[in-house]
Amino acid sequence: MLQQIQALVKSGDILTAWQHLQRIKQDELDEQTLYLSAVCNRYLNNPTCALNYLDSLLKLDPTHARAYQEQGYNLLLLNKANDALKALNKAVKLNPSLTAAWCKLAEIYTHNQQTQLADNARANAVYYQSLPLHIRSGYSKLYDGDIAQAQRLCQTYLQHQPDHPDAMRLLAQVAQYNGHNDKAEFILDSARLISPGNLFVQYDLTIVYQNRQKFVEAYELASSLVKAAPESISFMLCCANQAAAVNQYAEAERMYLQVLSQLEKSSVDYSEVAIALGHLYKMLGKTAQAIDYYKQAYINNLDCTDAFWSLANLKNYQFTQGEFQLMLQTLELGYLSKQQQCLLSFALAHAFEAKKNYQRAACFYQSANHLRLSELNYNNQKHVEDIINQQCIYPESLFLNSPASAKATATPIFIVGLPRAGSTLLEQILASHSKVCATMELPYIMQMAYQLEKQAAESNAELTSYIASLSEGDKQQLGQTYLQKTAIYRDGSDYFIDKMPNNFKHVGLIKLILPQAKIIDVRRNLQDACMANYKQYYAQGQHFSYHLKHCANFYRGYQTLMDYWQSLFKQDLLTLEYEHLVAQPQQSISQIVEMLGIEFEPTMLHFYQTERAVKTPSSEQVRQPLYHSSINAWQNFALYLPELNNL
Repeated sequence: MLQQIQALVKSGDILTAWQHLQRIKQDELDEQTLYLSAVCNRYLNNPTCALNYLDSLLKLDPTHARAYQEQGYNLLLLNKANDALKALNKAVKLNPSLTAAWCKLAEIYTHNQQTQLADNARANAVYYQSLPLHIRSGYSKLYDGDIAQAQRLCQTYLQHQPDHPDAMRLLAQVAQYNGHNDKAEFILDSARLISPGNLFVQYDLTIVYQNRQKFVEAYELASSLVKAAPESISFMLCCANQAAAVNQYAEAERMYLQVLSQLEKSSVDYSEVAIALGHLYKMLGKTAQAIDYYKQAYINNLDCTDAFWSLANLKNYQFTQGEFQLMLQTLELGYLSKQQQCLLSFALAHAFEAKKNYQRAACFYQSANHLRLSELNYNNQKHVEDIINQQCIYPESLFLNSPASAKATATPIFIVGLPRAGSTLLEQILASHSKVCATMELPYIMQMAYQLEKQAAESNAELTSYIASLSEGDKQQLGQTYLQKTAIYRDGSDYFIDKMPNNFKHVGLIKLILPQAKIIDVRRNLQDACMANYKQYYAQGQHFSYHLKHCANFYRGYQTLMDYWQSLFKQDLLTLEYEHLVAQPQQSISQIVEMLGIEFEPTMLHFYQTERAVKTPSSEQVRQPLYHSSINAWQNFALYLPELNNL
């Protein structure tokens, strides 16, 4: 019956289509029938009725792009241009291939005399209209979530036109959706060779570089895009993001502000850029400015739940009663995706915890973690086994005749452990020493580990035997590559910090290629470590953190592996208990400087006065003196999360 109704709508027989739809029982209305009912009512000049159907549809699926497009059309019929603008912007954000929505946006912006936004909307409409039908349909399927069909359409077209850059762009996006960023990079590199002047290919490649944490390459390519098309808002925003990633903070700030000045405040993009600028100010310790932009983000767009989470993630922000009510109301009434519900639930959990209402906080933490875990394909047992298996890949025999690194130009200090265990605090303390430079959570060791796994697979070799076959020259080259890649983040100090917590898994690789490296394992007690991670939303990775039992399993796997590394590298690996660091800071710091071979400096005890950018969730916490309130903080939730007692 639905096919018949769709055919009637397509042929223009709206009244007959609507009569058929009215015969469907209310409790049998699904997304498609609700959408068609809205379309029919718009054509029959019943916009209020159409909006009611769309309201029901968006409660079922808050990511339905065409529903927002239809909502925009109906709001225009009711002369609600500003609301229509918001709806149409949501539509193209969810599905950029909606050319009709772009055209309508161009009309509105032109009427509002917003020339640059009108030109941008028109350019997007022209681009998608100009694509071959298979590729245009492929993009539509991709944005609607039908990845397999998008891939089939794209591959079918490429069989006849193998060098078509737009088809290759689509194939690369499909690869990204499937989590294959390395394949996406290869496809876009090939497209760039075929069409070297294609700026869209270069833009896509920049995003892939960013996703693969190739920040220097991403920044260089994004900078060239801005030079080639300085009028492009998308290119400038992309460049701002990459500038922030490579510590070019002044440039990032200037570009973010320039982008914001050109965006419609009610748009989804405005809120996202305001949050990015807020994050930049947070890193730089400019908390008041960060708060201001986070607030701008939710004031202009209530669906931007990331703004509420960003405020909560400051750790010391106190929500007003009005903000409490707004968050609760948005969670109850808003058209929110699972991710948006998750972010808002985490924010509410933090807000109730700050008010010492641990029972309600626990409820929201449970809800948030359940929502997040439901979207992940995560195998905790396999993850833990993979961690422990590093002992087999890097056996003791591998290090028996390791040469000393006498010619080392710099000594890296790797701070490892679980996230939320005190690694940022230790980094801040060490960075207060005149001979130590802080960098960030650098991705290069994990990238090297991935590349070695890939090379072993391509050679049909077991990873253990492949690692064992590396020559001394191979190892030295890997070490030099690491030092070269990190050079952009260093200032020439004798020591520099790499604070990627997950490097605990790769201590064997680190000592194999960087014999001079020092390792500090920061460790919290089991319950505090698990609860601290359970309370945190991670944009990427740390999938173990969304279930307390998973946290405990991960912790024990990490502990087992670190004990193994400790048995191999006693002289260069120090285990530091967070609780001891807080209780006896001078004694703990003395142990660290002794291992590093440097003198203690009093500034290390006044670490909170050190001015530098901090890119982790603990950025506000390490800008204050040591405090003890986080020790045994898990006990606040023991009554409401009883599994904490049985970890």
